[in-house]
Formats: sequence, C-alpha cells, structure tokens
Amino acid sequence: MPGKLGEIFLDIENQVIALNAEWHIYQQLFENEEDWQLLVQSSAYGWAVLHDALVERCIFRITRLIDRDKRTVSIPNLIRIARKEGVCDLGKALDADVDALKKGAKKLKKLRNNVLAHHNYDVAIGRRAYPIVSMAMIKSLIGRITDLCQSFRRRFGLDHFAYDMLVGAWADGITASFRRLQRFEELRKQVRRGELSNHELRQAILNMGRGLF
Repeated sequence: MPGKLGEIFLDIENQVIALNAEWHIYQQLFENEEDWQLLVQSSAYGWAVLHDALVERCIFRITRLIDRDKRTVSIPNLIRIARKEGVCDLGKALDADVDALKKGAKKLKKLRNNVLAHHNYDVAIGRRAYPIVSMAMIKSLIGRITDLCQSFRRRFGLDHFAYDMLVGAWADGITASFRRLQRFEELRKQVRRGELSNHELRQAILNMGRGLF
C-alpha cells in the first residue's frame, strides 16, 4: 500500500486487531451465562469492573475508527486520502459501507459522548435516558469494521487476516480453571460427608488433570 496511505492503514489495522482481541476476551469470559455465574462467585465486583472496561474500550475503539474528524486516524479519513491520492476507485467503492457503518454506530457515539467520555448532567439526573446499546449491536459493528479492513487488504493484494484469532483460548483457560476449582471443592465436600473415599478423590483429581471433567 503506497506512502501515507499505507502508514494510516497500518495504524487503523492495529486498532482493529486490538478491537477484535478485546472483544474476543469479552466473549470468552462473559457471553456464556454459566461461565459468568462462575466468575461472579469468585469476585463479583472485580469481574464486573473488567466486563465494563472491555465493553467501554470496544465502544471507544469503534467510534474512533469511524470518526470523520480530519485529526483522527479513522476509516473515513483513510478513504478521503485514498481519493485525494487517486488510488484506484477506493474512495467511491467504500463510501456506502462507511455511511451504513456510521449510521449503525449512532447510538454508540451518543453513549460515548454523553455518558462515557463526559458524564452528562441530564443523563445523571434522569432527564435523558442512556442510549440502548446491545452486545449484538457491538458485535455486528466489529464485524463490519473488520470486513472493511479486509476489503482494503484485498484491494491491495494482501492476504486475508484472521483478526479474531490473536487471543487464542486465554480467557477460556481462565474459566476452565475456575470450573476445576469449583469441581474440586464439590469433591472435598463429598469426602467430608462420607460420600466419596480418599482413593476416589485422588482418581477424580487425576481425571481433572486429564481434562475428563
């Protein structure tokens, strides 16, 4: 990708990578109700803080990536520069996609401006309601932003990039560890109640280590 356009795209792609990574962590930790209840049992407030922080970071990244302010490194500005430099028909081809993306993120931008970035007085005292933002909406916008980046990559002959695979199973490992701890506590209670022998406890622990629980 030529010159300044390539530098800006690299910056945008790094933001999209971070956005997908943070959303991937959110999904692994909090999308499954059973896993969420498990985390709450260990430290409800701590996990709630992490939950809110991940959601807010995703909202900030999405709204920054679609910002039309010329001072920001964003997808609309990347298209503007592509058009200015006469790079293929890149600008016109993606204008409709960006407009649809901006329209879809309108509630997120309102939430960012009125609540997250600036604690709006009218919202605080109940004169104005919080914009209703669902996790499905955030997920959809992340997918559309990622698709736009893939469009840029295809246009310039770059390979498809698996944005959502960078985190791997890190968060899955956390919830799996909590499940094993929870199972271990249940086994200990069974031993204390005389429902399980020490030999059976040791065998159960071995099975947990082999991933059979």
